[in-house]
Order: sequence, then C-alpha cells, then structure tokens
Amino acid sequence: MPAVVTLLNAALQVIIVGLGASIGREVAPREIAAWWASWLSERAGVSARERRILVACGAGAGLAAVYNVPFGGAVFAVEILLAEISFATVLPALATSAIGALVARLVVPANPLYLVHQIPLRPQIVVWAILAGPIIGFAAVGFVRLTRFAQNHRPQSWGILIVMPLVFAAVGVVSLWLPAILGNGRSLGQLALTATLPVVVILLTTVAKTAATVGTIGAGAAGGTLTPSFAIGAGLGLTLGGVWELVWPGEPVAAFALLGAAAFLAVTMRAPLTALLLVMEFTNQGPDMLAPIMLCIAGAVAVGYVLERGRFTGVA
Repeated sequence: MPAVVTLLNAALQVIIVGLGASIGREVAPREIAAWWASWLSERAGVSARERRILVACGAGAGLAAVYNVPFGGAVFAVEILLAEISFATVLPALATSAIGALVARLVVPANPLYLVHQIPLRPQIVVWAILAGPIIGFAAVGFVRLTRFAQNHRPQSWGILIVMPLVFAAVGVVSLWLPAILGNGRSLGQLALTATLPVVVILLTTVAKTAATVGTIGAGAAGGTLTPSFAIGAGLGLTLGGVWELVWPGEPVAAFALLGAAAFLAVTMRAPLTALLLVMEFTNQGPDMLAPIMLCIAGAVAVGYVLERGRFTGVA
C-alpha cells in the first residue's frame, strides 16, 4: 500500500464526511491500520501468510479503535477479511482489536456509539423478528445492487469534478428539510433508535438517506457503507415496527429499529456474526436481545443469499 496515497485517501474520506457527505468514515481508519500493519510486517520479514493475517488484524483493530468495538473488530477481521477460523487468525485478531480499542480510549469516548435504553425481551419482538427478517433482507439486497451499480458507473477522470459537486449540492438542498441525511448516518440511526420523530418523517429520511448514499458513491466519493447501512436498516425497522404496533402493541419502538439495523447490516456486509456483534457493541445491549436479533438476521441473510445466488447463476 503506497503510504502517501493511502494517507491522502483516508484524510479525504474524513474531510468529506465532516462536510456532510452521505457515506461512512470507517474505511479510513481500516486503511491506515492495514497500511501500518503491512509496513511492520515487511520490516519484520514474516511469511506471506503471516503478513496477510497481520494486515487483516490491523484493519480490524482500526475499526475496533474508531468505534470502540473490540469484539466486532476482531470478528470483522476473521469473518470478512480472512474468512478463516483458526488459532492462527483468531488469537492475533482478538489481541490487536483489544489493544486498538484500549489505546483509542485515550482520545475516543468510551460511550456506546448509539444511546439506547436496555430493551426487554417480549413475545411481540420475537414474532416480529421472524416475519420482518426476510423483508429487510430483500430491501438490503436492493441497496447492495444500487450501490454496486453506482460504483460501476462512477465518473472517470475529470468527470468527477462536475458530478461530485452537483450530487453534494443536491444532498445539501435536501438536508434543509431532512438534516439527518448528512454525514455517515449516525444521526439517522440515533433518531430511529429513540423514535424522537414521527414514523413518517423517519421513513422519508431513510429513503432520502438511501438515495444520498447511492448518489455519493456514484459521484466517486471514497468511503464505506457500514454506518449508512445501520442507519437505513434502523429506519426501515422502525417503519415496519410502526405498522406492527397497530397489530400487536406494547413493544418499545427502539427494538424494531435495533433489529432492522442488525439484519440490514448483516446482508450488506455479507457477515452475520460481525453485524450481530457490531450492533450489540454499538448500542451496549444485554443478552436479552440476542435471540430476536439472531432470528431477524437469519431470515434476512437467507433471503439475501437466495437472491444473490440467483443473480450469479442467472435465475434472477
């Protein structure tokens, strides 16, 4: 990884998110951490396999540090980057992510990324998780295909100088009425988890956030979709939960947003374990919500697998 290009790319990602671009900022710390791990591995003279493991663990530690998610960062490295569960991958992943998160606490707040009350387990949420999981999975596949299309049709060369300002200006205009679409999605996620706005407004913001994120990627901006996916999933979950409340009332609305975020994130990342742990650490939820989140993720990922499998085999 070239040092200057990597650092400039990471800095640009942070700057555009700070200016309001609708895209995630989690790629920047992962890239810098991976570059640093690569540099250290080269100086240490380790084997190619060891270097691959250390670079992946570095990227996981970068994610763990910036969001204070040590377990999620470790599983991200093992499940997504390495796709291998063994002592050779799990032990360094756990160690590096733990160290990264502890060191980052010197400058990064140790509070959960999203402030949510502890949600009790009730029968309503279990039934909803089973029914809503496939719907959320279908929507997540649509989002993945939109972002893939946008990425494949990004402007080349000087065209970005025209397209990106136009897209960013459009996002800015929409944000005059729906300000939560700005940034990496944290504001929308928090609004959905606390339901501080009417469900209709959350739904409109979620749709606008989806369009803004796809447009930002299509304009050529660099960044991730982790926190935007969390926000969109939370907004979709809250909307579906609002309908469910008319049928079976009594469940805290934050539960629907939480499950929706986890299921949507699991499909977009293609990593159910990482999504599960990230959501639990993002919101500091207890074990009561593990079972319904797992059920919702299972339904969403199953639908996502079938649709994506059909796409690549010519069925869909």
